[in-house]
This record gives sequence, C-alpha cells and structure tokens, in this order.
Amino acid sequence: MTSTEGNRIIAEFMDVEETSCYVVLNGKKNPYMRLTIPGLDEEIKYFKFRDHDFNDYTCLLFQNSWEWLVPVIAKCYRTNVTLFVTSGLWSALLESDSKLRTWNAIINFIKTNKNEIQRSNSR
Repeated sequence: MTSTEGNRIIAEFMDVEETSCYVVLNGKKNPYMRLTIPGLDEEIKYFKFRDHDFNDYTCLLFQNSWEWLVPVIAKCYRTNVTLFVTSGLWSALLESDSKLRTWNAIINFIKTNKNEIQRSNSR
C-alpha cells in the first residue's frame, strides 16, 4: 500500500474536512484545497494546478510524524478499547518506536474494524 492510499484511509477515519479556496498570486486566482483534520493543530493546504486532483492526499504526513499519528491513535482507542488492544495496534505502540509500523497497524485497525467504527461514529 502506498503512503497516499494509507493516508486517505486515515484521513477518512479522522473525518477530514475539505474546503475549496482561492489565493491570488501575481494577480491570478489559484485554487487550493484546505484540509482540516480534527486533533491536528496545523492547517494543511495544497494547490491545484492544471488537472491535479484535490483528493490525492500526498500532502498528508501521517506516516512521518508522531504529531499527526497521536490524534489518530486516540480516536482508535476511543472507538473501542478492546479492539484497540486486540487488533495489534497496542502491541505496535508498546514494542516499537517505529512510526511506519504504527501507521500500518492503524490502517489495519481501520480496515479490520470498519463496521465497529461506523457504529461508533453514528452514536
């Protein structure tokens, strides 16, 4: 799985909000997408040039940053503590300081527990 695919899965789990915006550069309107991810303090912006897809998620850094991963880990925990422990996510956190291993465990948690996550979100 590519980082873009994995980050899309995480972004959807985190209920990312996309807002179309424009910025004027050199007297020209340039469209960009602003992403807001709950639990993350920074605002992410990426520009759309020509046919570049707004939904490519290449600007997301979940696989590279603990600052980005921690809000996701917290949401996984809140979704279902038992699943959090039994899914392998808990052991990934305890046994390794690897962001990539944790990132993969989060994606596995989301994909494996899709039904429980949907029930949790509808409450």
